[in-house]
Amino acid sequence: MRGKVEKKFLGTHIIAELYGCDPVLLDDVEFITSTLIKSAEKVRVTVLDYATRKFEPQGVSAIVIISESHIAIHTWPELKYAALDFYTCGEEDPEPAVREIARKFKTKELVLFRADRGNISKIEKIMKSNRKDRGNEEIRTDEMQILL
Repeated sequence: MRGKVEKKFLGTHIIAELYGCDPVLLDDVEFITSTLIKSAEKVRVTVLDYATRKFEPQGVSAIVIISESHIAIHTWPELKYAALDFYTCGEEDPEPAVREIARKFKTKELVLFRADRGNISKIEKIMKSNRKDRGNEEIRTDEMQILL
């Protein structure tokens, strides 16, 4: 029997582009809120709160705060488009829930970007180095540009 697999990252972040969605659904605050909350339940995360904003003449922004992080969506019904963000430090993979959200919106094309966040070995290395404030020294930056 194998031992427990050690986690290498704190969480998984899925960024999704939803193209060709049903514009009526993209403008329905109750549908959006219900869909996001059900997706949280699908990956067994704990919903703490949520906030939504309906824009005039159309469009919705919604965020579901989960104890493991967040789910957020911004919709453009006039373009049949939504930008979705699902980040969780939970044990379950959020991708199946993201795909289910896309299906609920009747998405024609889905583009996914997956990122493992919080490299634990890097965190431990920096914590061990016990760096002190170095004044005006530049912060090291790793950049990655994503074109979707």
